[in-house]
Amino acid sequence: MASRRLEDRGLTMVELLVAMGIFVTVLAVFMTGVVSMTRTTASAQGVSDATTATRKVLDLFDRQVRYSTGINRPGLGSASGSYYVEFAMPAQAAGAIPLCVQWRYDPAEQTIALRTWNDTATPYPSDWNSMAANVRNDLATEAPFEFSASSSNSKEQKLRVLLDIGVGAQRGALVATTYVARNTSTATQTNSDLDLNNLSDTPVCQSGVGRP
Repeated sequence: MASRRLEDRGLTMVELLVAMGIFVTVLAVFMTGVVSMTRTTASAQGVSDATTATRKVLDLFDRQVRYSTGINRPGLGSASGSYYVEFAMPAQAAGAIPLCVQWRYDPAEQTIALRTWNDTATPYPSDWNSMAANVRNDLATEAPFEFSASSSNSKEQKLRVLLDIGVGAQRGALVATTYVARNTSTATQTNSDLDLNNLSDTPVCQSGVGRP
Protein backbone atom coordinates (compact mmCIF):
# COMPACT_ATOMS: atom_id res chain seq x y z
CA MET A 1 0.00 0.00 0.00
CA ALA A 2 2.87 2.34 0.75
CA SER A 3 4.18 1.72 -2.76
CA ARG A 4 0.75 2.55 -4.20
CA ARG A 5 0.59 5.79 -2.22
CA LEU A 6 4.02 6.81 -3.52
CA GLU A 7 2.88 6.19 -7.11
CA ASP A 8 -0.30 8.27 -6.66
CA ARG A 9 1.23 11.21 -4.88
CA GLY A 10 1.65 13.32 -8.12
CA LEU A 11 4.25 16.04 -8.66
CA THR A 12 5.74 18.26 -6.07
CA MET A 13 5.76 22.01 -6.61
CA VAL A 14 9.46 21.92 -7.46
CA GLU A 15 8.96 19.15 -10.02
CA LEU A 16 6.03 21.06 -11.57
CA LEU A 17 8.08 24.24 -11.88
CA VAL A 18 10.96 22.33 -13.45
CA ALA A 19 8.61 20.66 -15.93
CA MET A 20 7.02 23.98 -16.82
CA GLY A 21 10.45 25.56 -17.27
CA ILE A 22 11.50 22.79 -19.65
CA PHE A 23 8.24 23.13 -21.60
CA VAL A 24 8.59 26.91 -21.91
CA THR A 25 12.20 26.52 -23.09
CA VAL A 26 11.23 23.96 -25.73
CA LEU A 27 8.30 26.14 -26.83
CA ALA A 28 10.56 29.22 -27.09
CA VAL A 29 13.06 27.32 -29.23
CA PHE A 30 10.24 26.03 -31.44
CA MET A 31 8.66 29.47 -31.86
CA THR A 32 12.04 31.03 -32.65
CA GLY A 33 12.44 28.52 -35.45
CA VAL A 34 8.93 29.23 -36.75
CA VAL A 35 9.49 33.01 -36.71
CA SER A 36 12.86 32.62 -38.45
CA MET A 37 11.35 30.37 -41.10
CA THR A 38 8.45 32.79 -41.64
CA ARG A 39 10.83 35.72 -42.06
CA THR A 40 12.99 33.76 -44.49
CA THR A 41 9.93 32.77 -46.53
CA ALA A 42 8.63 36.35 -46.57
CA SER A 43 12.05 37.66 -47.60
CA ALA A 44 12.35 35.10 -50.39
CA GLN A 45 8.85 35.94 -51.62
CA GLY A 46 9.69 39.63 -51.53
CA VAL A 47 12.82 39.09 -53.61
CA SER A 48 10.86 36.94 -56.06
CA ASP A 49 8.11 39.57 -56.43
CA ALA A 50 10.67 42.36 -56.87
CA THR A 51 12.59 40.36 -59.46
CA THR A 52 9.41 39.61 -61.42
CA ALA A 53 8.38 43.28 -61.42
CA THR A 54 11.87 44.39 -62.45
CA ARG A 55 12.03 41.87 -65.29
CA LYS A 56 8.65 43.00 -66.61
CA VAL A 57 9.75 46.64 -66.73
CA LEU A 58 13.17 45.93 -68.22
CA ASP A 59 11.72 43.66 -70.92
CA LEU A 60 9.41 46.47 -71.97
CA PHE A 61 12.27 48.98 -72.08
CA ASP A 62 14.21 46.55 -74.24
CA ARG A 63 11.40 46.29 -76.79
CA GLN A 64 10.80 50.04 -76.86
CA VAL A 65 14.26 51.63 -76.72
CA ARG A 66 15.72 49.26 -79.29
CA TYR A 67 13.54 50.79 -82.02
CA SER A 68 13.49 54.36 -80.73
CA THR A 69 14.30 57.16 -83.15
CA GLY A 70 15.26 59.63 -80.44
CA ILE A 71 15.63 59.67 -76.66
CA ASN A 72 15.28 62.81 -74.57
CA ARG A 73 17.71 63.46 -71.78
CA PRO A 74 15.93 62.48 -68.54
CA GLY A 75 14.97 65.06 -65.94
CA LEU A 76 12.64 66.19 -63.19
CA GLY A 77 9.07 67.30 -63.72
CA SER A 78 8.03 70.92 -63.37
CA ALA A 79 6.44 70.56 -59.92
CA SER A 80 5.79 66.95 -58.95
CA GLY A 81 9.34 65.87 -58.14
CA SER A 82 8.89 62.90 -60.45
CA TYR A 83 11.67 61.87 -62.84
CA TYR A 84 10.93 61.46 -66.55
CA VAL A 85 12.28 60.20 -69.83
CA GLU A 86 10.62 60.19 -73.26
CA PHE A 87 11.45 58.67 -76.60
CA ALA A 88 9.90 58.48 -80.05
CA MET A 89 8.93 55.22 -81.68
CA PRO A 90 8.67 54.81 -85.46
CA ALA A 91 5.32 54.18 -87.13
CA GLN A 92 4.43 50.50 -87.20
CA ALA A 93 3.08 50.65 -90.74
CA ALA A 94 3.40 52.85 -93.81
CA GLY A 95 1.35 56.01 -93.37
CA ALA A 96 0.81 55.40 -89.65
CA ILE A 97 1.60 57.97 -86.98
CA PRO A 98 4.79 57.62 -84.88
CA LEU A 99 4.29 56.89 -81.19
CA CYS A 100 5.60 58.76 -78.17
CA VAL A 101 6.44 56.94 -74.93
CA GLN A 102 6.96 58.64 -71.58
CA TRP A 103 8.18 56.91 -68.42
CA ARG A 104 7.81 58.43 -64.96
CA TYR A 105 9.37 57.51 -61.64
CA ASP A 106 7.37 58.94 -58.73
CA PRO A 107 9.57 58.83 -55.59
CA ALA A 108 6.67 59.84 -53.33
CA GLU A 109 4.43 56.99 -54.49
CA GLN A 110 7.41 54.68 -55.19
CA THR A 111 6.00 53.69 -58.57
CA ILE A 112 7.25 53.56 -62.12
CA ALA A 113 4.66 54.09 -64.82
CA LEU A 114 4.33 54.90 -68.51
CA ARG A 115 1.92 56.53 -70.90
CA THR A 116 1.84 56.83 -74.68
CA TRP A 117 0.35 59.07 -77.34
CA ASN A 118 0.43 59.57 -81.08
CA ASP A 119 3.07 62.07 -82.15
CA THR A 120 0.70 64.69 -83.56
CA ALA A 121 0.25 68.45 -83.18
CA THR A 122 -2.55 67.78 -80.68
CA PRO A 123 -1.45 64.86 -78.53
CA TYR A 124 -3.85 62.90 -76.32
CA PRO A 125 -1.79 60.96 -73.78
CA SER A 126 -3.16 57.74 -72.36
CA ASP A 127 -3.70 57.33 -68.63
CA TRP A 128 -0.65 56.44 -66.60
CA ASN A 129 -0.10 52.68 -66.51
CA SER A 130 1.70 51.66 -63.33
CA MET A 131 4.29 49.01 -64.15
CA ALA A 132 5.91 48.46 -60.75
CA ALA A 133 5.42 49.43 -57.11
CA ASN A 134 7.86 49.62 -54.21
CA VAL A 135 10.47 51.33 -56.41
CA ARG A 136 12.82 52.90 -53.91
CA ASN A 137 15.48 54.65 -56.02
CA ASP A 138 17.13 57.59 -54.29
CA LEU A 139 17.27 60.31 -56.95
CA ALA A 140 20.40 61.75 -55.33
CA THR A 141 22.38 58.56 -55.93
CA GLU A 142 20.28 56.17 -58.05
CA ALA A 143 18.65 58.02 -60.95
CA PRO A 144 16.38 55.48 -62.68
CA PHE A 145 17.16 56.80 -66.19
CA GLU A 146 20.56 57.86 -67.51
CA PHE A 147 21.15 59.07 -71.07
CA SER A 148 24.28 58.62 -73.18
CA ALA A 149 24.51 60.74 -76.33
CA SER A 150 25.69 59.49 -79.69
CA SER A 151 29.31 60.35 -80.34
CA SER A 152 32.28 59.48 -82.50
CA ASN A 153 32.99 56.59 -80.16
CA SER A 154 29.40 55.41 -79.82
CA LYS A 155 27.26 55.97 -82.90
CA GLU A 156 23.89 55.37 -81.19
CA GLN A 157 22.13 56.84 -78.19
CA LYS A 158 21.87 54.72 -75.06
CA LEU A 159 19.54 54.67 -72.09
CA ARG A 160 20.62 53.12 -68.81
CA VAL A 161 17.77 51.99 -66.57
CA LEU A 162 18.48 51.34 -62.90
CA LEU A 163 15.72 50.01 -60.65
CA ASP A 164 15.83 49.31 -56.95
CA ILE A 165 12.60 47.47 -56.12
CA GLY A 166 11.84 46.11 -52.67
CA VAL A 167 9.88 46.65 -49.47
CA GLY A 168 11.44 48.70 -46.68
CA ALA A 169 14.89 47.55 -45.69
CA GLN A 170 14.33 44.02 -46.96
CA ARG A 171 16.50 42.73 -49.75
CA GLY A 172 14.87 43.29 -53.12
CA ALA A 173 16.07 43.54 -56.71
CA LEU A 174 18.67 46.11 -57.76
CA VAL A 175 19.30 45.86 -61.51
CA ALA A 176 20.92 48.19 -64.04
CA THR A 177 20.71 47.58 -67.79
CA THR A 178 21.80 49.72 -70.73
CA TYR A 179 19.74 49.75 -73.93
CA VAL A 180 20.88 50.91 -77.37
CA ALA A 181 18.56 52.88 -79.67
CA ARG A 182 19.43 51.32 -83.00
CA ASN A 183 17.74 54.02 -85.08
CA THR A 184 19.68 56.97 -83.65
CA SER A 185 22.93 58.71 -84.60
CA THR A 186 24.90 61.85 -83.89
CA ALA A 187 22.40 63.69 -86.12
CA THR A 188 19.42 62.73 -83.93
CA GLN A 189 17.69 65.94 -82.77
CA THR A 190 17.68 65.03 -79.08
CA ASN A 191 21.43 64.48 -79.00
CA SER A 192 22.66 68.05 -78.44
CA ASP A 193 22.86 69.92 -75.14
CA LEU A 194 24.76 73.07 -76.07
CA ASP A 195 23.74 75.00 -72.95
CA LEU A 196 24.87 72.12 -70.71
CA ASN A 197 21.68 72.06 -68.65
CA ASN A 198 21.39 68.25 -68.95
CA LEU A 199 18.30 68.57 -71.14
CA SER A 200 17.97 67.97 -74.86
CA ASP A 201 18.07 71.25 -76.78
CA THR A 202 15.45 69.93 -79.21
CA PRO A 203 13.43 67.26 -77.42
CA VAL A 204 10.90 64.93 -78.99
CA CYS A 205 7.44 64.10 -77.67
CA GLN A 206 7.14 67.01 -75.23
CA SER A 207 5.09 69.55 -77.14
CA GLY A 208 1.64 69.78 -75.59
CA VAL A 209 2.48 67.20 -72.93
CA GLY A 210 5.62 68.12 -71.03
CA ARG A 211 6.72 66.79 -67.67
CA PRO A 212 4.16 67.67 -64.99
